[in-house]
Amino acid sequence: MKVISIYFKVPFPISAVLIRAFLLSVFLFSTFLTATPTFAGENQLQPPSTININTADAATIAKALKGIGISKAQAIIAYRETYGAFHAIQELEAVKGIGKNTIEKNKGRVVLK
Repeated sequence: MKVISIYFKVPFPISAVLIRAFLLSVFLFSTFLTATPTFAGENQLQPPSTININTADAATIAKALKGIGISKAQAIIAYRETYGAFHAIQELEAVKGIGKNTIEKNKGRVVLK
């Protein structure tokens, strides 16, 4: 059996480096066209801007307030269940582990309704 080969003449020589560079640029260009831009922290869930500590659960309190972890949030809820709703943000000082600095950090975040 006889094999017939057909060669195409290119008016200029194309090197393997040029072909690879072209394919890489096409790939990168198509990636930029289809990619959605994201910014640092954009996909992270943002804590609520204000929180009602008289109705919020421990996870929500811990996520929304600076310097408050889950254990302090649970202490806030235990205090609330024992003594009733908070009427002023300064009452948080009565909760073990929460001081004036923590209250100052979160003054604009706490709502009492």
